[in-house]
Amino acid sequence: MKRRSQGEQQIIKAAKRLFLSRGYHNVSTQDIVKEAQVAKGTLYHHFPSKDDLAVAILEELLKEDMEAFQFEVNSVEEFLTVLKEMMWKFSIDAKENRSLTALVMELVASIEDDRSKERLHTLIDGMLDEYATFVKNYGRFDDMLVDIVAFMIDGLIFHVIMRPGHFTNERLSSVIEKMIEMIRSEVKKNE
Repeated sequence: MKRRSQGEQQIIKAAKRLFLSRGYHNVSTQDIVKEAQVAKGTLYHHFPSKDDLAVAILEELLKEDMEAFQFEVNSVEEFLTVLKEMMWKFSIDAKENRSLTALVMELVASIEDDRSKERLHTLIDGMLDEYATFVKNYGRFDDMLVDIVAFMIDGLIFHVIMRPGHFTNERLSSVIEKMIEMIRSEVKKNE
């Protein structure tokens, strides 16, 4: 991911604040220019469209999640421990930052121009490739199990967002533990 200039960062931060408070569709480029305190030409120099800006925000938000897959583990049990910690982190982040997680969903669903959609797909594909490489390093995970684990994580995050009162930390911990047990059972079948 490219390093952003100070001007780009200023615009991204301003747009993110506005999108969080008003929603993507309720913010104009003029609102962003005013909030970022930049000229309209500066905005369009860095981000030719509002959708380009949305992808840049998603890159920033997802960067940390992608970095979670940047290390090696040496055994299935060590992998499952790391996976459990990642599930916990992603779930707590979603629970504590519901508006930010909802913004990610809104931005993904709102991008319309073809060039920005392509950038978004490249970003998501890169993240999924990192995840798949991380999971497959053990040789005991076939493509189907990789997909199942990804769906489990996505489903967990979605339910945490949709039902925050239902998922106390204790319940969340129990659900994650059960998911890890299910994955462990599938891994053993592949040995």
